[in-house]
Amino acid sequence: MNRRSFIQYSSMAALGSYIPFEGFAFQYDQEELEKIFPSLTLSFCMMQVQKVLTFSDTQRPDIERILRPNINGKSSGNAFMAGKFGLATGEDIQSQLTNAYQSFVSNKRSEENREFLAYCLGNLTAYTILETFKRNDSLQFFTDPQKATELDAMTVNHFYLKNSDLSELNEIEIEQLFQTLGTRTIIKYHTLKATEGMPMEWIEGMINVNTKLSEHFKMVAKALKNPNKNSTPKKIFNPQDKFLLDLSPTKNSISINDDLIGEFIGVPTMFCMISKGIINATKTILDFKFN
Repeated sequence: MNRRSFIQYSSMAALGSYIPFEGFAFQYDQEELEKIFPSLTLSFCMMQVQKVLTFSDTQRPDIERILRPNINGKSSGNAFMAGKFGLATGEDIQSQLTNAYQSFVSNKRSEENREFLAYCLGNLTAYTILETFKRNDSLQFFTDPQKATELDAMTVNHFYLKNSDLSELNEIEIEQLFQTLGTRTIIKYHTLKATEGMPMEWIEGMINVNTKLSEHFKMVAKALKNPNKNSTPKKIFNPQDKFLLDLSPTKNSISINDDLIGEFIGVPTMFCMISKGIINATKTILDFKFN
């Protein structure tokens, strides 16, 4: 393997941390879960919101304390990402989040309650991102297999591969790396609910999601090797969007300040849907009152 290929593989390997199987640790409903397409783009958007809430000066120290690593170095970031699989919607999310915070306080801020509270914050984040797309008649980029695949390929290529030349890697090699990362994640998380619920349904759910994710990886690998540059309109993903230009998977601090929110509200056409989803979800979390 030459140096260029090594860099490409290493960049893609970073994706392994962002495949959120953690949702199974909290609640599981196979019928509902199978409606959710395994979107890498949704995971990426949620990660950017999490970075703002955790590492930026947002004037919400209560939320920062929930998401930052504790004294033992344990982070509730995995639980936050698990919100992608949350089943609560609309007003139910706000009620669930309020109740989770009250339990967190009344139980002396236990680790278990902190993780569930982070999960609820992630649930509201994912819901707000999807609702932002839905209100702009763009939800199909998360639900339609072909559109979701092409958007994920653009996200991976732009943010993780930095638009690298993939000519030295074939489609099977790319797919195999994705599959390895997925398997690694399952091994890491498959025991999270080993003593709870119904074990056979739990195992079946893990297998079903792994199968669905494997199929998606195969499609993303194909899209990366054979990109259709006209498939995803710039209103959805615009590489020149000034907010997206400042994002990076390896960058901890992201600024979403009052000026940016003012532009977002006043001139929404300046931002593509990926930016709108991230900014709107961040604003929703920052404006949320636990009491």
